[in-house]
Amino acid sequence: MTVLAYSRGRFPVASAIDLPMGYSSGVQATAVANAVLNKFAPKEFDDTAMMFVHAHGPGLLHTRDKAVSTLADIKGLKIRSTGTSGLVAAALGASPVGKSMRECYQMLQKGVVDGSFHPVESNKGWKLGEVVHNMTQNFSTAYTTTFAVFMNKGKWAALTPEQQKIIKEINAEWATKHGVAWDEADKLGMEFFLSKGGKVIPLSDAESKKWEDAVAPVIDKYIEKTTQKGVEGKAVVEFIKKTM
Repeated sequence: MTVLAYSRGRFPVASAIDLPMGYSSGVQATAVANAVLNKFAPKEFDDTAMMFVHAHGPGLLHTRDKAVSTLADIKGLKIRSTGTSGLVAAALGASPVGKSMRECYQMLQKGVVDGSFHPVESNKGWKLGEVVHNMTQNFSTAYTTTFAVFMNKGKWAALTPEQQKIIKEINAEWATKHGVAWDEADKLGMEFFLSKGGKVIPLSDAESKKWEDAVAPVIDKYIEKTTQKGVEGKAVVEFIKKTM
């Protein structure tokens, strides 16, 4: 199992899943991810036997000291973010700092960054709820991260048709379970965040629309880049929106 975004540019079709589409849950993001896999059967996975994919719940903005409820509030803040979340941070007017999650806690603790983009579950899983005090519910720009579960193609081919059938049934079962597990982890992450005195900041409908408009170029850029590579990025994005 791996995170597809760890190999930037390697999975042009699947990378659309991670875009700031406005995800609301891990179940939704995981369903979308597998729908893309089944619909487009991306050639980028041809050298492996793909089992299933899953994706975490909405990636949201968390800040250390400054509460963010408007685009004006986020302008110029240093936000730890990588890959898609880094593009989102820049589009919203922040300064993305591309560091891994394992470096995030200390960077926030020492004030090296003002905040981080991460799913709610990371507040407990990575103990980030101890060093961030504000959670902005920017659901309109929420991204996800796609994880892929796969098998060596030769090993898969060596299995009997009966064995392959059983594994496929298990894959379908566990794709759903993974989505549910992400949402359960988000609930625990929220409880931990609140237990540390964290403040939840919802965005108004009008403000949410401003954020959505601000990140639209990120999606447009994806379509432009993939089209240049001969990938129908627009079709993938439209399918995701329809599936959501």
